[in-house]
Amino acid sequence: MWGEPLKRDKILNLRILLDKAHLDFIRSNEVQHDALAPALVYKNNQDKELAAFICSILAYGRIAQVKKSIQRVLDPMGKKPSNWLINASDRDILNAVRGWTHRFNTASDMFLMLKILRYIYRSYGSIEKFLKPSHETTARELIENLYAKFHWVLNDEIGFVQELDGFAFFLPDPKKGGACKRINLFLKWMVRDQTPDLGLWKKFHKKNLIIPLDTHIYRQAKALKLTKRSIADWKTAEEITTALAKIDPTDPTKYDFALCHLGIRGKIIQVASLGKS
Repeated sequence: MWGEPLKRDKILNLRILLDKAHLDFIRSNEVQHDALAPALVYKNNQDKELAAFICSILAYGRIAQVKKSIQRVLDPMGKKPSNWLINASDRDILNAVRGWTHRFNTASDMFLMLKILRYIYRSYGSIEKFLKPSHETTARELIENLYAKFHWVLNDEIGFVQELDGFAFFLPDPKKGGACKRINLFLKWMVRDQTPDLGLWKKFHKKNLIIPLDTHIYRQAKALKLTKRSIADWKTAEEITTALAKIDPTDPTKYDFALCHLGIRGKIIQVASLGKS
């Protein structure tokens, strides 16, 4: 439910404002200042998917450091990272991530994650084929499936039973109620078929996506009265997505980039600016 439902004219005005912000974002090529940027250089879909997943799990902290940490993982893999990873030995992976860190994560965390991804790409060819999403799958079901299957690979295929704290930060347990921002971000990149998202996955409908809720979008949503909730958790992400579906029911996460980057620039939209209700 909406925190305080906007009336029809304000919904229309908000759509006009967000459409303009979204178009400005695309025209200005501002995506180059986004965590997705390192994945955009690849031509092959398998490489794009792999790079985007790495971009998503590291999408926390200052964007300059985020991109630096992403490149530090991708650069040793060369121009075809999926091919490199499929053929890499444990020693190759260990050498590639030696000395790597990103805030809460260490080289040991990334070593384990790349081993999981190596198994997935060797055995299935893509994360999509590994997860097997469908048009009937909800985002919550897909994220729970991803969490369970990645841990199955970690425990049963790799044989690593004791999870590292940093590795757990890569993939938060959705059953704990968090917003799962970074995995929702990855799904949006994979599913939405309009620039700047990649649209690689064809068997999951974009209307089922959940907004990747971070501090910037939460502040925008509170200012716009799209939620009254006092914590940026999963329920809040669902509530904001439901509100955005009033603007575009087939594509409620369309405005993620615009809302987020407006927030980063300190431009918070107020209900009062949308006209009389």
